[in-house]
Amino acid sequence: MRKKIEINSSLTIEDIIEIFKNEDYFFMLESNKNNDSQSINTFIGIKPIDYIVLEEKGLAAIKKLNNFYEKYRKGDNSIAFPCFFTFLTYDLGITFLDINSKFKYNSKIPLGFLGYYPVIIVEDIKTNNFFISFDLEYEEIALDIFNKIDSYSNSNRIMNLPQYNLTYEEEFHEYSKKIEQIKDYIYEGDVYQVNYTRRFIGQIKNLEYNKIYLKLRKTNPAPFSAFIRQKNWAILSSSPERLIKSTSGILETRPIKGTIARSKNIIVDLINKWKLKKSEKDKSELLMIVDLERNDLSRVSESGTVKVKELFKLETYETVHHLVSTITSKIENTFTPFDVLYRLFPGGSITGTPKKRAIEIIDELEEFPRGIYTGTIGYIKDNGDFDFNIAIRTIILEDNKVNYNVGGGITWKSESNLEFIETEYKGLGLKRSLDFEI
Repeated sequence: MRKKIEINSSLTIEDIIEIFKNEDYFFMLESNKNNDSQSINTFIGIKPIDYIVLEEKGLAAIKKLNNFYEKYRKGDNSIAFPCFFTFLTYDLGITFLDINSKFKYNSKIPLGFLGYYPVIIVEDIKTNNFFISFDLEYEEIALDIFNKIDSYSNSNRIMNLPQYNLTYEEEFHEYSKKIEQIKDYIYEGDVYQVNYTRRFIGQIKNLEYNKIYLKLRKTNPAPFSAFIRQKNWAILSSSPERLIKSTSGILETRPIKGTIARSKNIIVDLINKWKLKKSEKDKSELLMIVDLERNDLSRVSESGTVKVKELFKLETYETVHHLVSTITSKIENTFTPFDVLYRLFPGGSITGTPKKRAIEIIDELEEFPRGIYTGTIGYIKDNGDFDFNIAIRTIILEDNKVNYNVGGGITWKSESNLEFIETEYKGLGLKRSLDFEI
């Protein structure tokens, strides 16, 4: 049985993050982009009753995830809130395609995580009201969370000012060489498109995970944001992109391809929007990924149900405009959420097409393991509904180190200088959250 406790206070997300800053596997999923209909709630997991971290790869990882999911799932369709929070790294995802990377995975962030959270805090985004949703069996934990919130005062909150030393691992002359190599592969017929990325790295003194995330959600608000925190690492994601969602058996994926910078000048900004809508290069880039995603969805869907609902929708974010497509289908009812991920992940928009060959080229040309970047973060409800993002626009913090990646789809018509500038604009909101501007 599911119950809830209303929280009658002027509570904010900032307060929640501060109150529970010492909890293991603090997990928050939120939509903080104004006037966005992608999400109506923020979900916050505080105390997982149980969890697994993955060392296994490929099908063995999926079996472990499915076993954990089935162990705790009650199959109650009346439970309308998430009970499971999870993330899977890109490095894990490529093993689903039997690809062995040249990189050794050495991050403190595990390859994958799945936690059972029968007690969660929920924020209604429209009203900014909070409540605790919990399984009656875990009422004691819910009351403990409520009491911590009720007794909290933010008057003594102090955050040190961080000090930064930041740089890109790959500058333009190196980047342009890699783009030309990709175009050689396209010319030879190996691939049609490859999503190549650059990495931003740095050292930070007086590092405070909370401060950086709270600034990120202001400098780069996004519909599929996430904040996952442990003692010596954190994932700060402000992703605009959904990998896959299931609602009552209806699947939805929303690939993004096609980007142009926003301008503070209204006329210039309108011209930029018009250019993006009319860009044959960008539309072709998105169309390739739509075809790939339609094929991927057909592997987990009832025959004949895959439909393209939106093809070239323009969406506006803090620093860029994007072209977005929406594809839907009806899930084959024998598949679990992790069976779906096994067949769809990593997403085509952040690999390229054909997917397996594009990933092999990425592994050859990029100089780092991607980790959670271009991985996936999301939730699963007890009734089987789920929602997973693609972890782009994502900052990784480990001890006093910071990194994030920015990239884009490279096609035969790509120009190195324009692609390079695009990565700068895509990363601008992240730079601002780190108090570091172009």
